[in-house]
Amino acid sequence: MAAADPVRDGQTALALRLVKHLAAADADAAAKNVAFSPVSIHAGLALVAAGAGGATRAQLLSFLGAPTADGLAAFGRLVADRVLADKAGSGGPRVLFGGGVWIDASRGGLNEAFKEVAAKSYKSETRTVSFIDEPEEAVETINRWVKKATNNLIDSMISRSDITADANLVLANAVYFKGSWLNPFNVCHTSSGKFHRLDGSHVEAAFMYELKTMSISCIDVPTHYEGSNIV
Repeated sequence: MAAADPVRDGQTALALRLVKHLAAADADAAAKNVAFSPVSIHAGLALVAAGAGGATRAQLLSFLGAPTADGLAAFGRLVADRVLADKAGSGGPRVLFGGGVWIDASRGGLNEAFKEVAAKSYKSETRTVSFIDEPEEAVETINRWVKKATNNLIDSMISRSDITADANLVLANAVYFKGSWLNPFNVCHTSSGKFHRLDGSHVEAAFMYELKTMSISCIDVPTHYEGSNIV
């Protein structure tokens, strides 16, 4: 696990930077709810790093906080096989994790080494499509994957208008989770109350209630991350 620590810390740092960036205290952001998956973003960029080389790979590794591409792939495999393993068969939560890479036929396809890393470390399928000659078929192929990866919750992600003449590659990642509380809240203890927003306003919301000792964690969001000036 020691070898995975730098990559794990890099993933955490990236998540915190994204939170700070997306939760910017301006009028537009304050009026919206934002939900995102740090692990999906990290996995997507890690997959790009696996297929990159030279200065591009070095910049991606720096941004992700990973010393090497091999270490990044090993960490991805650890997360996919252990943390995000589907436990539905043993009574645990239903978890689906995976990605997809679709490249235009004009680019010559993907090499076998990349396909192997994509499949083993990121549970990602790779396909060659034709964005130029058969854009509708390519869109249908991608949306079919989206529907399967989200257990039919999302029917489509892209449309024909998203495929332009310069489209070469589409990369996607999805995480699906459905589980039950280990210790369910008693529905009879649910009550209405005021939920206070950061802007000072409040809304009525249903609050779950449970009297027990629980642990919390307080983490300072870093304002700067060495080796990266992207976010």
